[in-house]
Amino acid sequence: MSVREAVVPILVIAEPHLLPSVRKFYNRFSENFTKRNIKPIFIEIATIDDVNKIDKLNKEYGCIIVLTCGLVKFLQHVVEKLLKLGIPIALVALLSPSLLSVPSTMQLSSLLKNKLGHMIFLVDPEDERSIIGITSFIRTAYALRRLLSLHIGVIEGYSNVSLLKSLNIEIKHISKEDLKNRLKSISDDLIKKYFHSHIESRLLQIRAEEKNIRDQIRLYIALRKLIDEENLGAILTPCPLLGVTPCLALSLLEEDGITTECLGSPSLLIGALILRFISRKPTFTGFISTVEPHDRVIRVLSCGKAPISMAMDPRDVELSAQPNNWIAPGVTLSFSTKRARSTVLRIIQKENGFKIIVTSGETFPVMKNLLKEDIPAWPHVFIKTDSSPIKLIEALEDPFINIVLGDYRRFIMYLAKIINAELVII
Repeated sequence: MSVREAVVPILVIAEPHLLPSVRKFYNRFSENFTKRNIKPIFIEIATIDDVNKIDKLNKEYGCIIVLTCGLVKFLQHVVEKLLKLGIPIALVALLSPSLLSVPSTMQLSSLLKNKLGHMIFLVDPEDERSIIGITSFIRTAYALRRLLSLHIGVIEGYSNVSLLKSLNIEIKHISKEDLKNRLKSISDDLIKKYFHSHIESRLLQIRAEEKNIRDQIRLYIALRKLIDEENLGAILTPCPLLGVTPCLALSLLEEDGITTECLGSPSLLIGALILRFISRKPTFTGFISTVEPHDRVIRVLSCGKAPISMAMDPRDVELSAQPNNWIAPGVTLSFSTKRARSTVLRIIQKENGFKIIVTSGETFPVMKNLLKEDIPAWPHVFIKTDSSPIKLIEALEDPFINIVLGDYRRFIMYLAKIINAELVII
């Protein structure tokens, strides 16, 4: 995925005589932010009249940084403007006693408490490590903004979209008839081209009938064109779709950076999107099939869909036919994921907001004969958790989870703070 530059306003709220001292740190902030693809814009507020500068900001910014110094007497007016703006805030206190930054930041935080998502960061501008937390907060806030600004395609038959509507996410409804017509318009020559570029060139092992694989390629091309035409960022589809499980087609979309959901749970889509936007990597969505408590290992399966890039080697990926007793025929991916530190996430919608469950561990590949213990045609994740898997089972309300390679727990903690969600860290 391409990395976009985030433009972030930094409100410097300080007594006038302290501004010259604070300005000495601007270059240090800029250097550390720029190397992480963040462009800071410094806005100085030294008098009550300067507070009106906040009115020029808008929700296009994913978040805002507020740095306070001194005994500022108009913080209540600042709070009123920030609440009206309504975007996440990183409150920064400089660790310099002469600036009185810590007490003024604490005062501002108390005024914002329970009104707007924010976090306090204690920063030594000379120590790059203390600034990393702010940049992670910014990345999380911009991931959330990107999620909420998405256009999501919903294919006819996928009816559970109340969560998306509650988040005011724009929905594009797609009829099956439209999809059928698009499938008819795709030439055999184009399918042959994509079969070579997406299947043969990756040296995937073909265990399914080639005709069925080509049908999945046809579906992938149709969905990809639709996504491009409608500027969609994700797809929700019923399963089966047009008589088949669309596992291979959706897996190829995942490799293109398009998040898909086929289990009838939009909250799984939200979790996958958040992880993708934070990590800039595809995610694995599946269900816990079994647990080995003493070894702290959980086994997670998907019923056919998985990002190919999560395999240790594309040549290890087998394209197989769906089991005969499954809901419909189709082409699945069979492999176990590569070894890596990993994050497990589940976002659950509650009556009064959200519950976020997060844990971490290490995924590892296994010999293919181990896949035969359950459903060998499906993709597997084996993950040794850092804490008791039993606690994870007890916290979840169903067996479904999102997994991404890499440790992003800190980002998820910031997300919970931003949206005022209940956070359960396992």
